[in-house]
Amino acid sequence: MKEVSVSLPDEILERIEKIEKPSDYLRNLVYSDLLIRGNEDLDAQLEKGLQSGDSIEVDASYWERKKASLAAKHDLEEHAS
Repeated sequence: MKEVSVSLPDEILERIEKIEKPSDYLRNLVYSDLLIRGNEDLDAQLEKGLQSGDSIEVDASYWERKKASLAAKHDLEEHAS
C-alpha cells in the first residue's frame, strides 16, 4: 500500500488526531466518496437509458432470445476464424 501526504487545515487536523485510527477513518471517507460518485455515474446512465426511447419488457423469453442471438454470433465468429 502506498502512502499519501495531505495538507489539512488545523481545525480538521485537530479533529482527525482525536480519532483512534485516523488512516482507517480517512480511507473509509475516500471509499465512501468513491461509492457516492459511482452511484451518481450509475444514476446518470440510468437517466440516459430512460430518455433513450421506448422501453421493452425484459422477461424470461427476452433472455432466451438474447442468449440464442449471442450464441449464434459466437458461432459465426468461431467459423470465421
